[in-house]
Amino acid sequence: MRPRAPSGCFRGGALVGNLALRYTKFSSLFISADGSMAFRVRQRAAVLTLITLAVLASGCAKRVKFRPLPLAGKGTATAKVELTYDRNNTLEVKLSGVPDPAVLKPGYNRYVLWAATPDRQNIVNIGQLRVDEKMNAEINTLTPLRSFVLFITVEAAGDVMTPGPDIIFEAPQTQW
Repeated sequence: MRPRAPSGCFRGGALVGNLALRYTKFSSLFISADGSMAFRVRQRAAVLTLITLAVLASGCAKRVKFRPLPLAGKGTATAKVELTYDRNNTLEVKLSGVPDPAVLKPGYNRYVLWAATPDRQNIVNIGQLRVDEKMNAEINTLTPLRSFVLFITVEAAGDVMTPGPDIIFEAPQTQW
């Protein structure tokens, strides 16, 4: 049995499947013997409604805006956090207008995304971001944490195990 998303979050396929089953059971009570046109119209309307619900209820996502710290300059960072059916969180983090890490301090060449428990007792490097020629960076990754804080540091290497002191963006606590 697949785990359920938290209340208020529905996966489109599960929702549509459940509604289609209920509709089939309910509509069988009203089928006329002659297969009247009114029933066909109601059936088509129900199918369109189910398709609309699938599009609108395709996931449960939160938008998170990072707070820039002085090193970020005029850069911005945003994240889309979406709960998956297997109870992980997909993270889509985007940086724009950020300076090249080497400009901030010689020897720096990566931005690193970190996920931490709210008390910051457990911190995990969840990926590195490389700045492109348009001064943007992006990463798509996962975290199993239900309550967490995201922050981005500038580092000399992307595979560091503990964050350095130079934090450029920090997000508020995200919780499901």
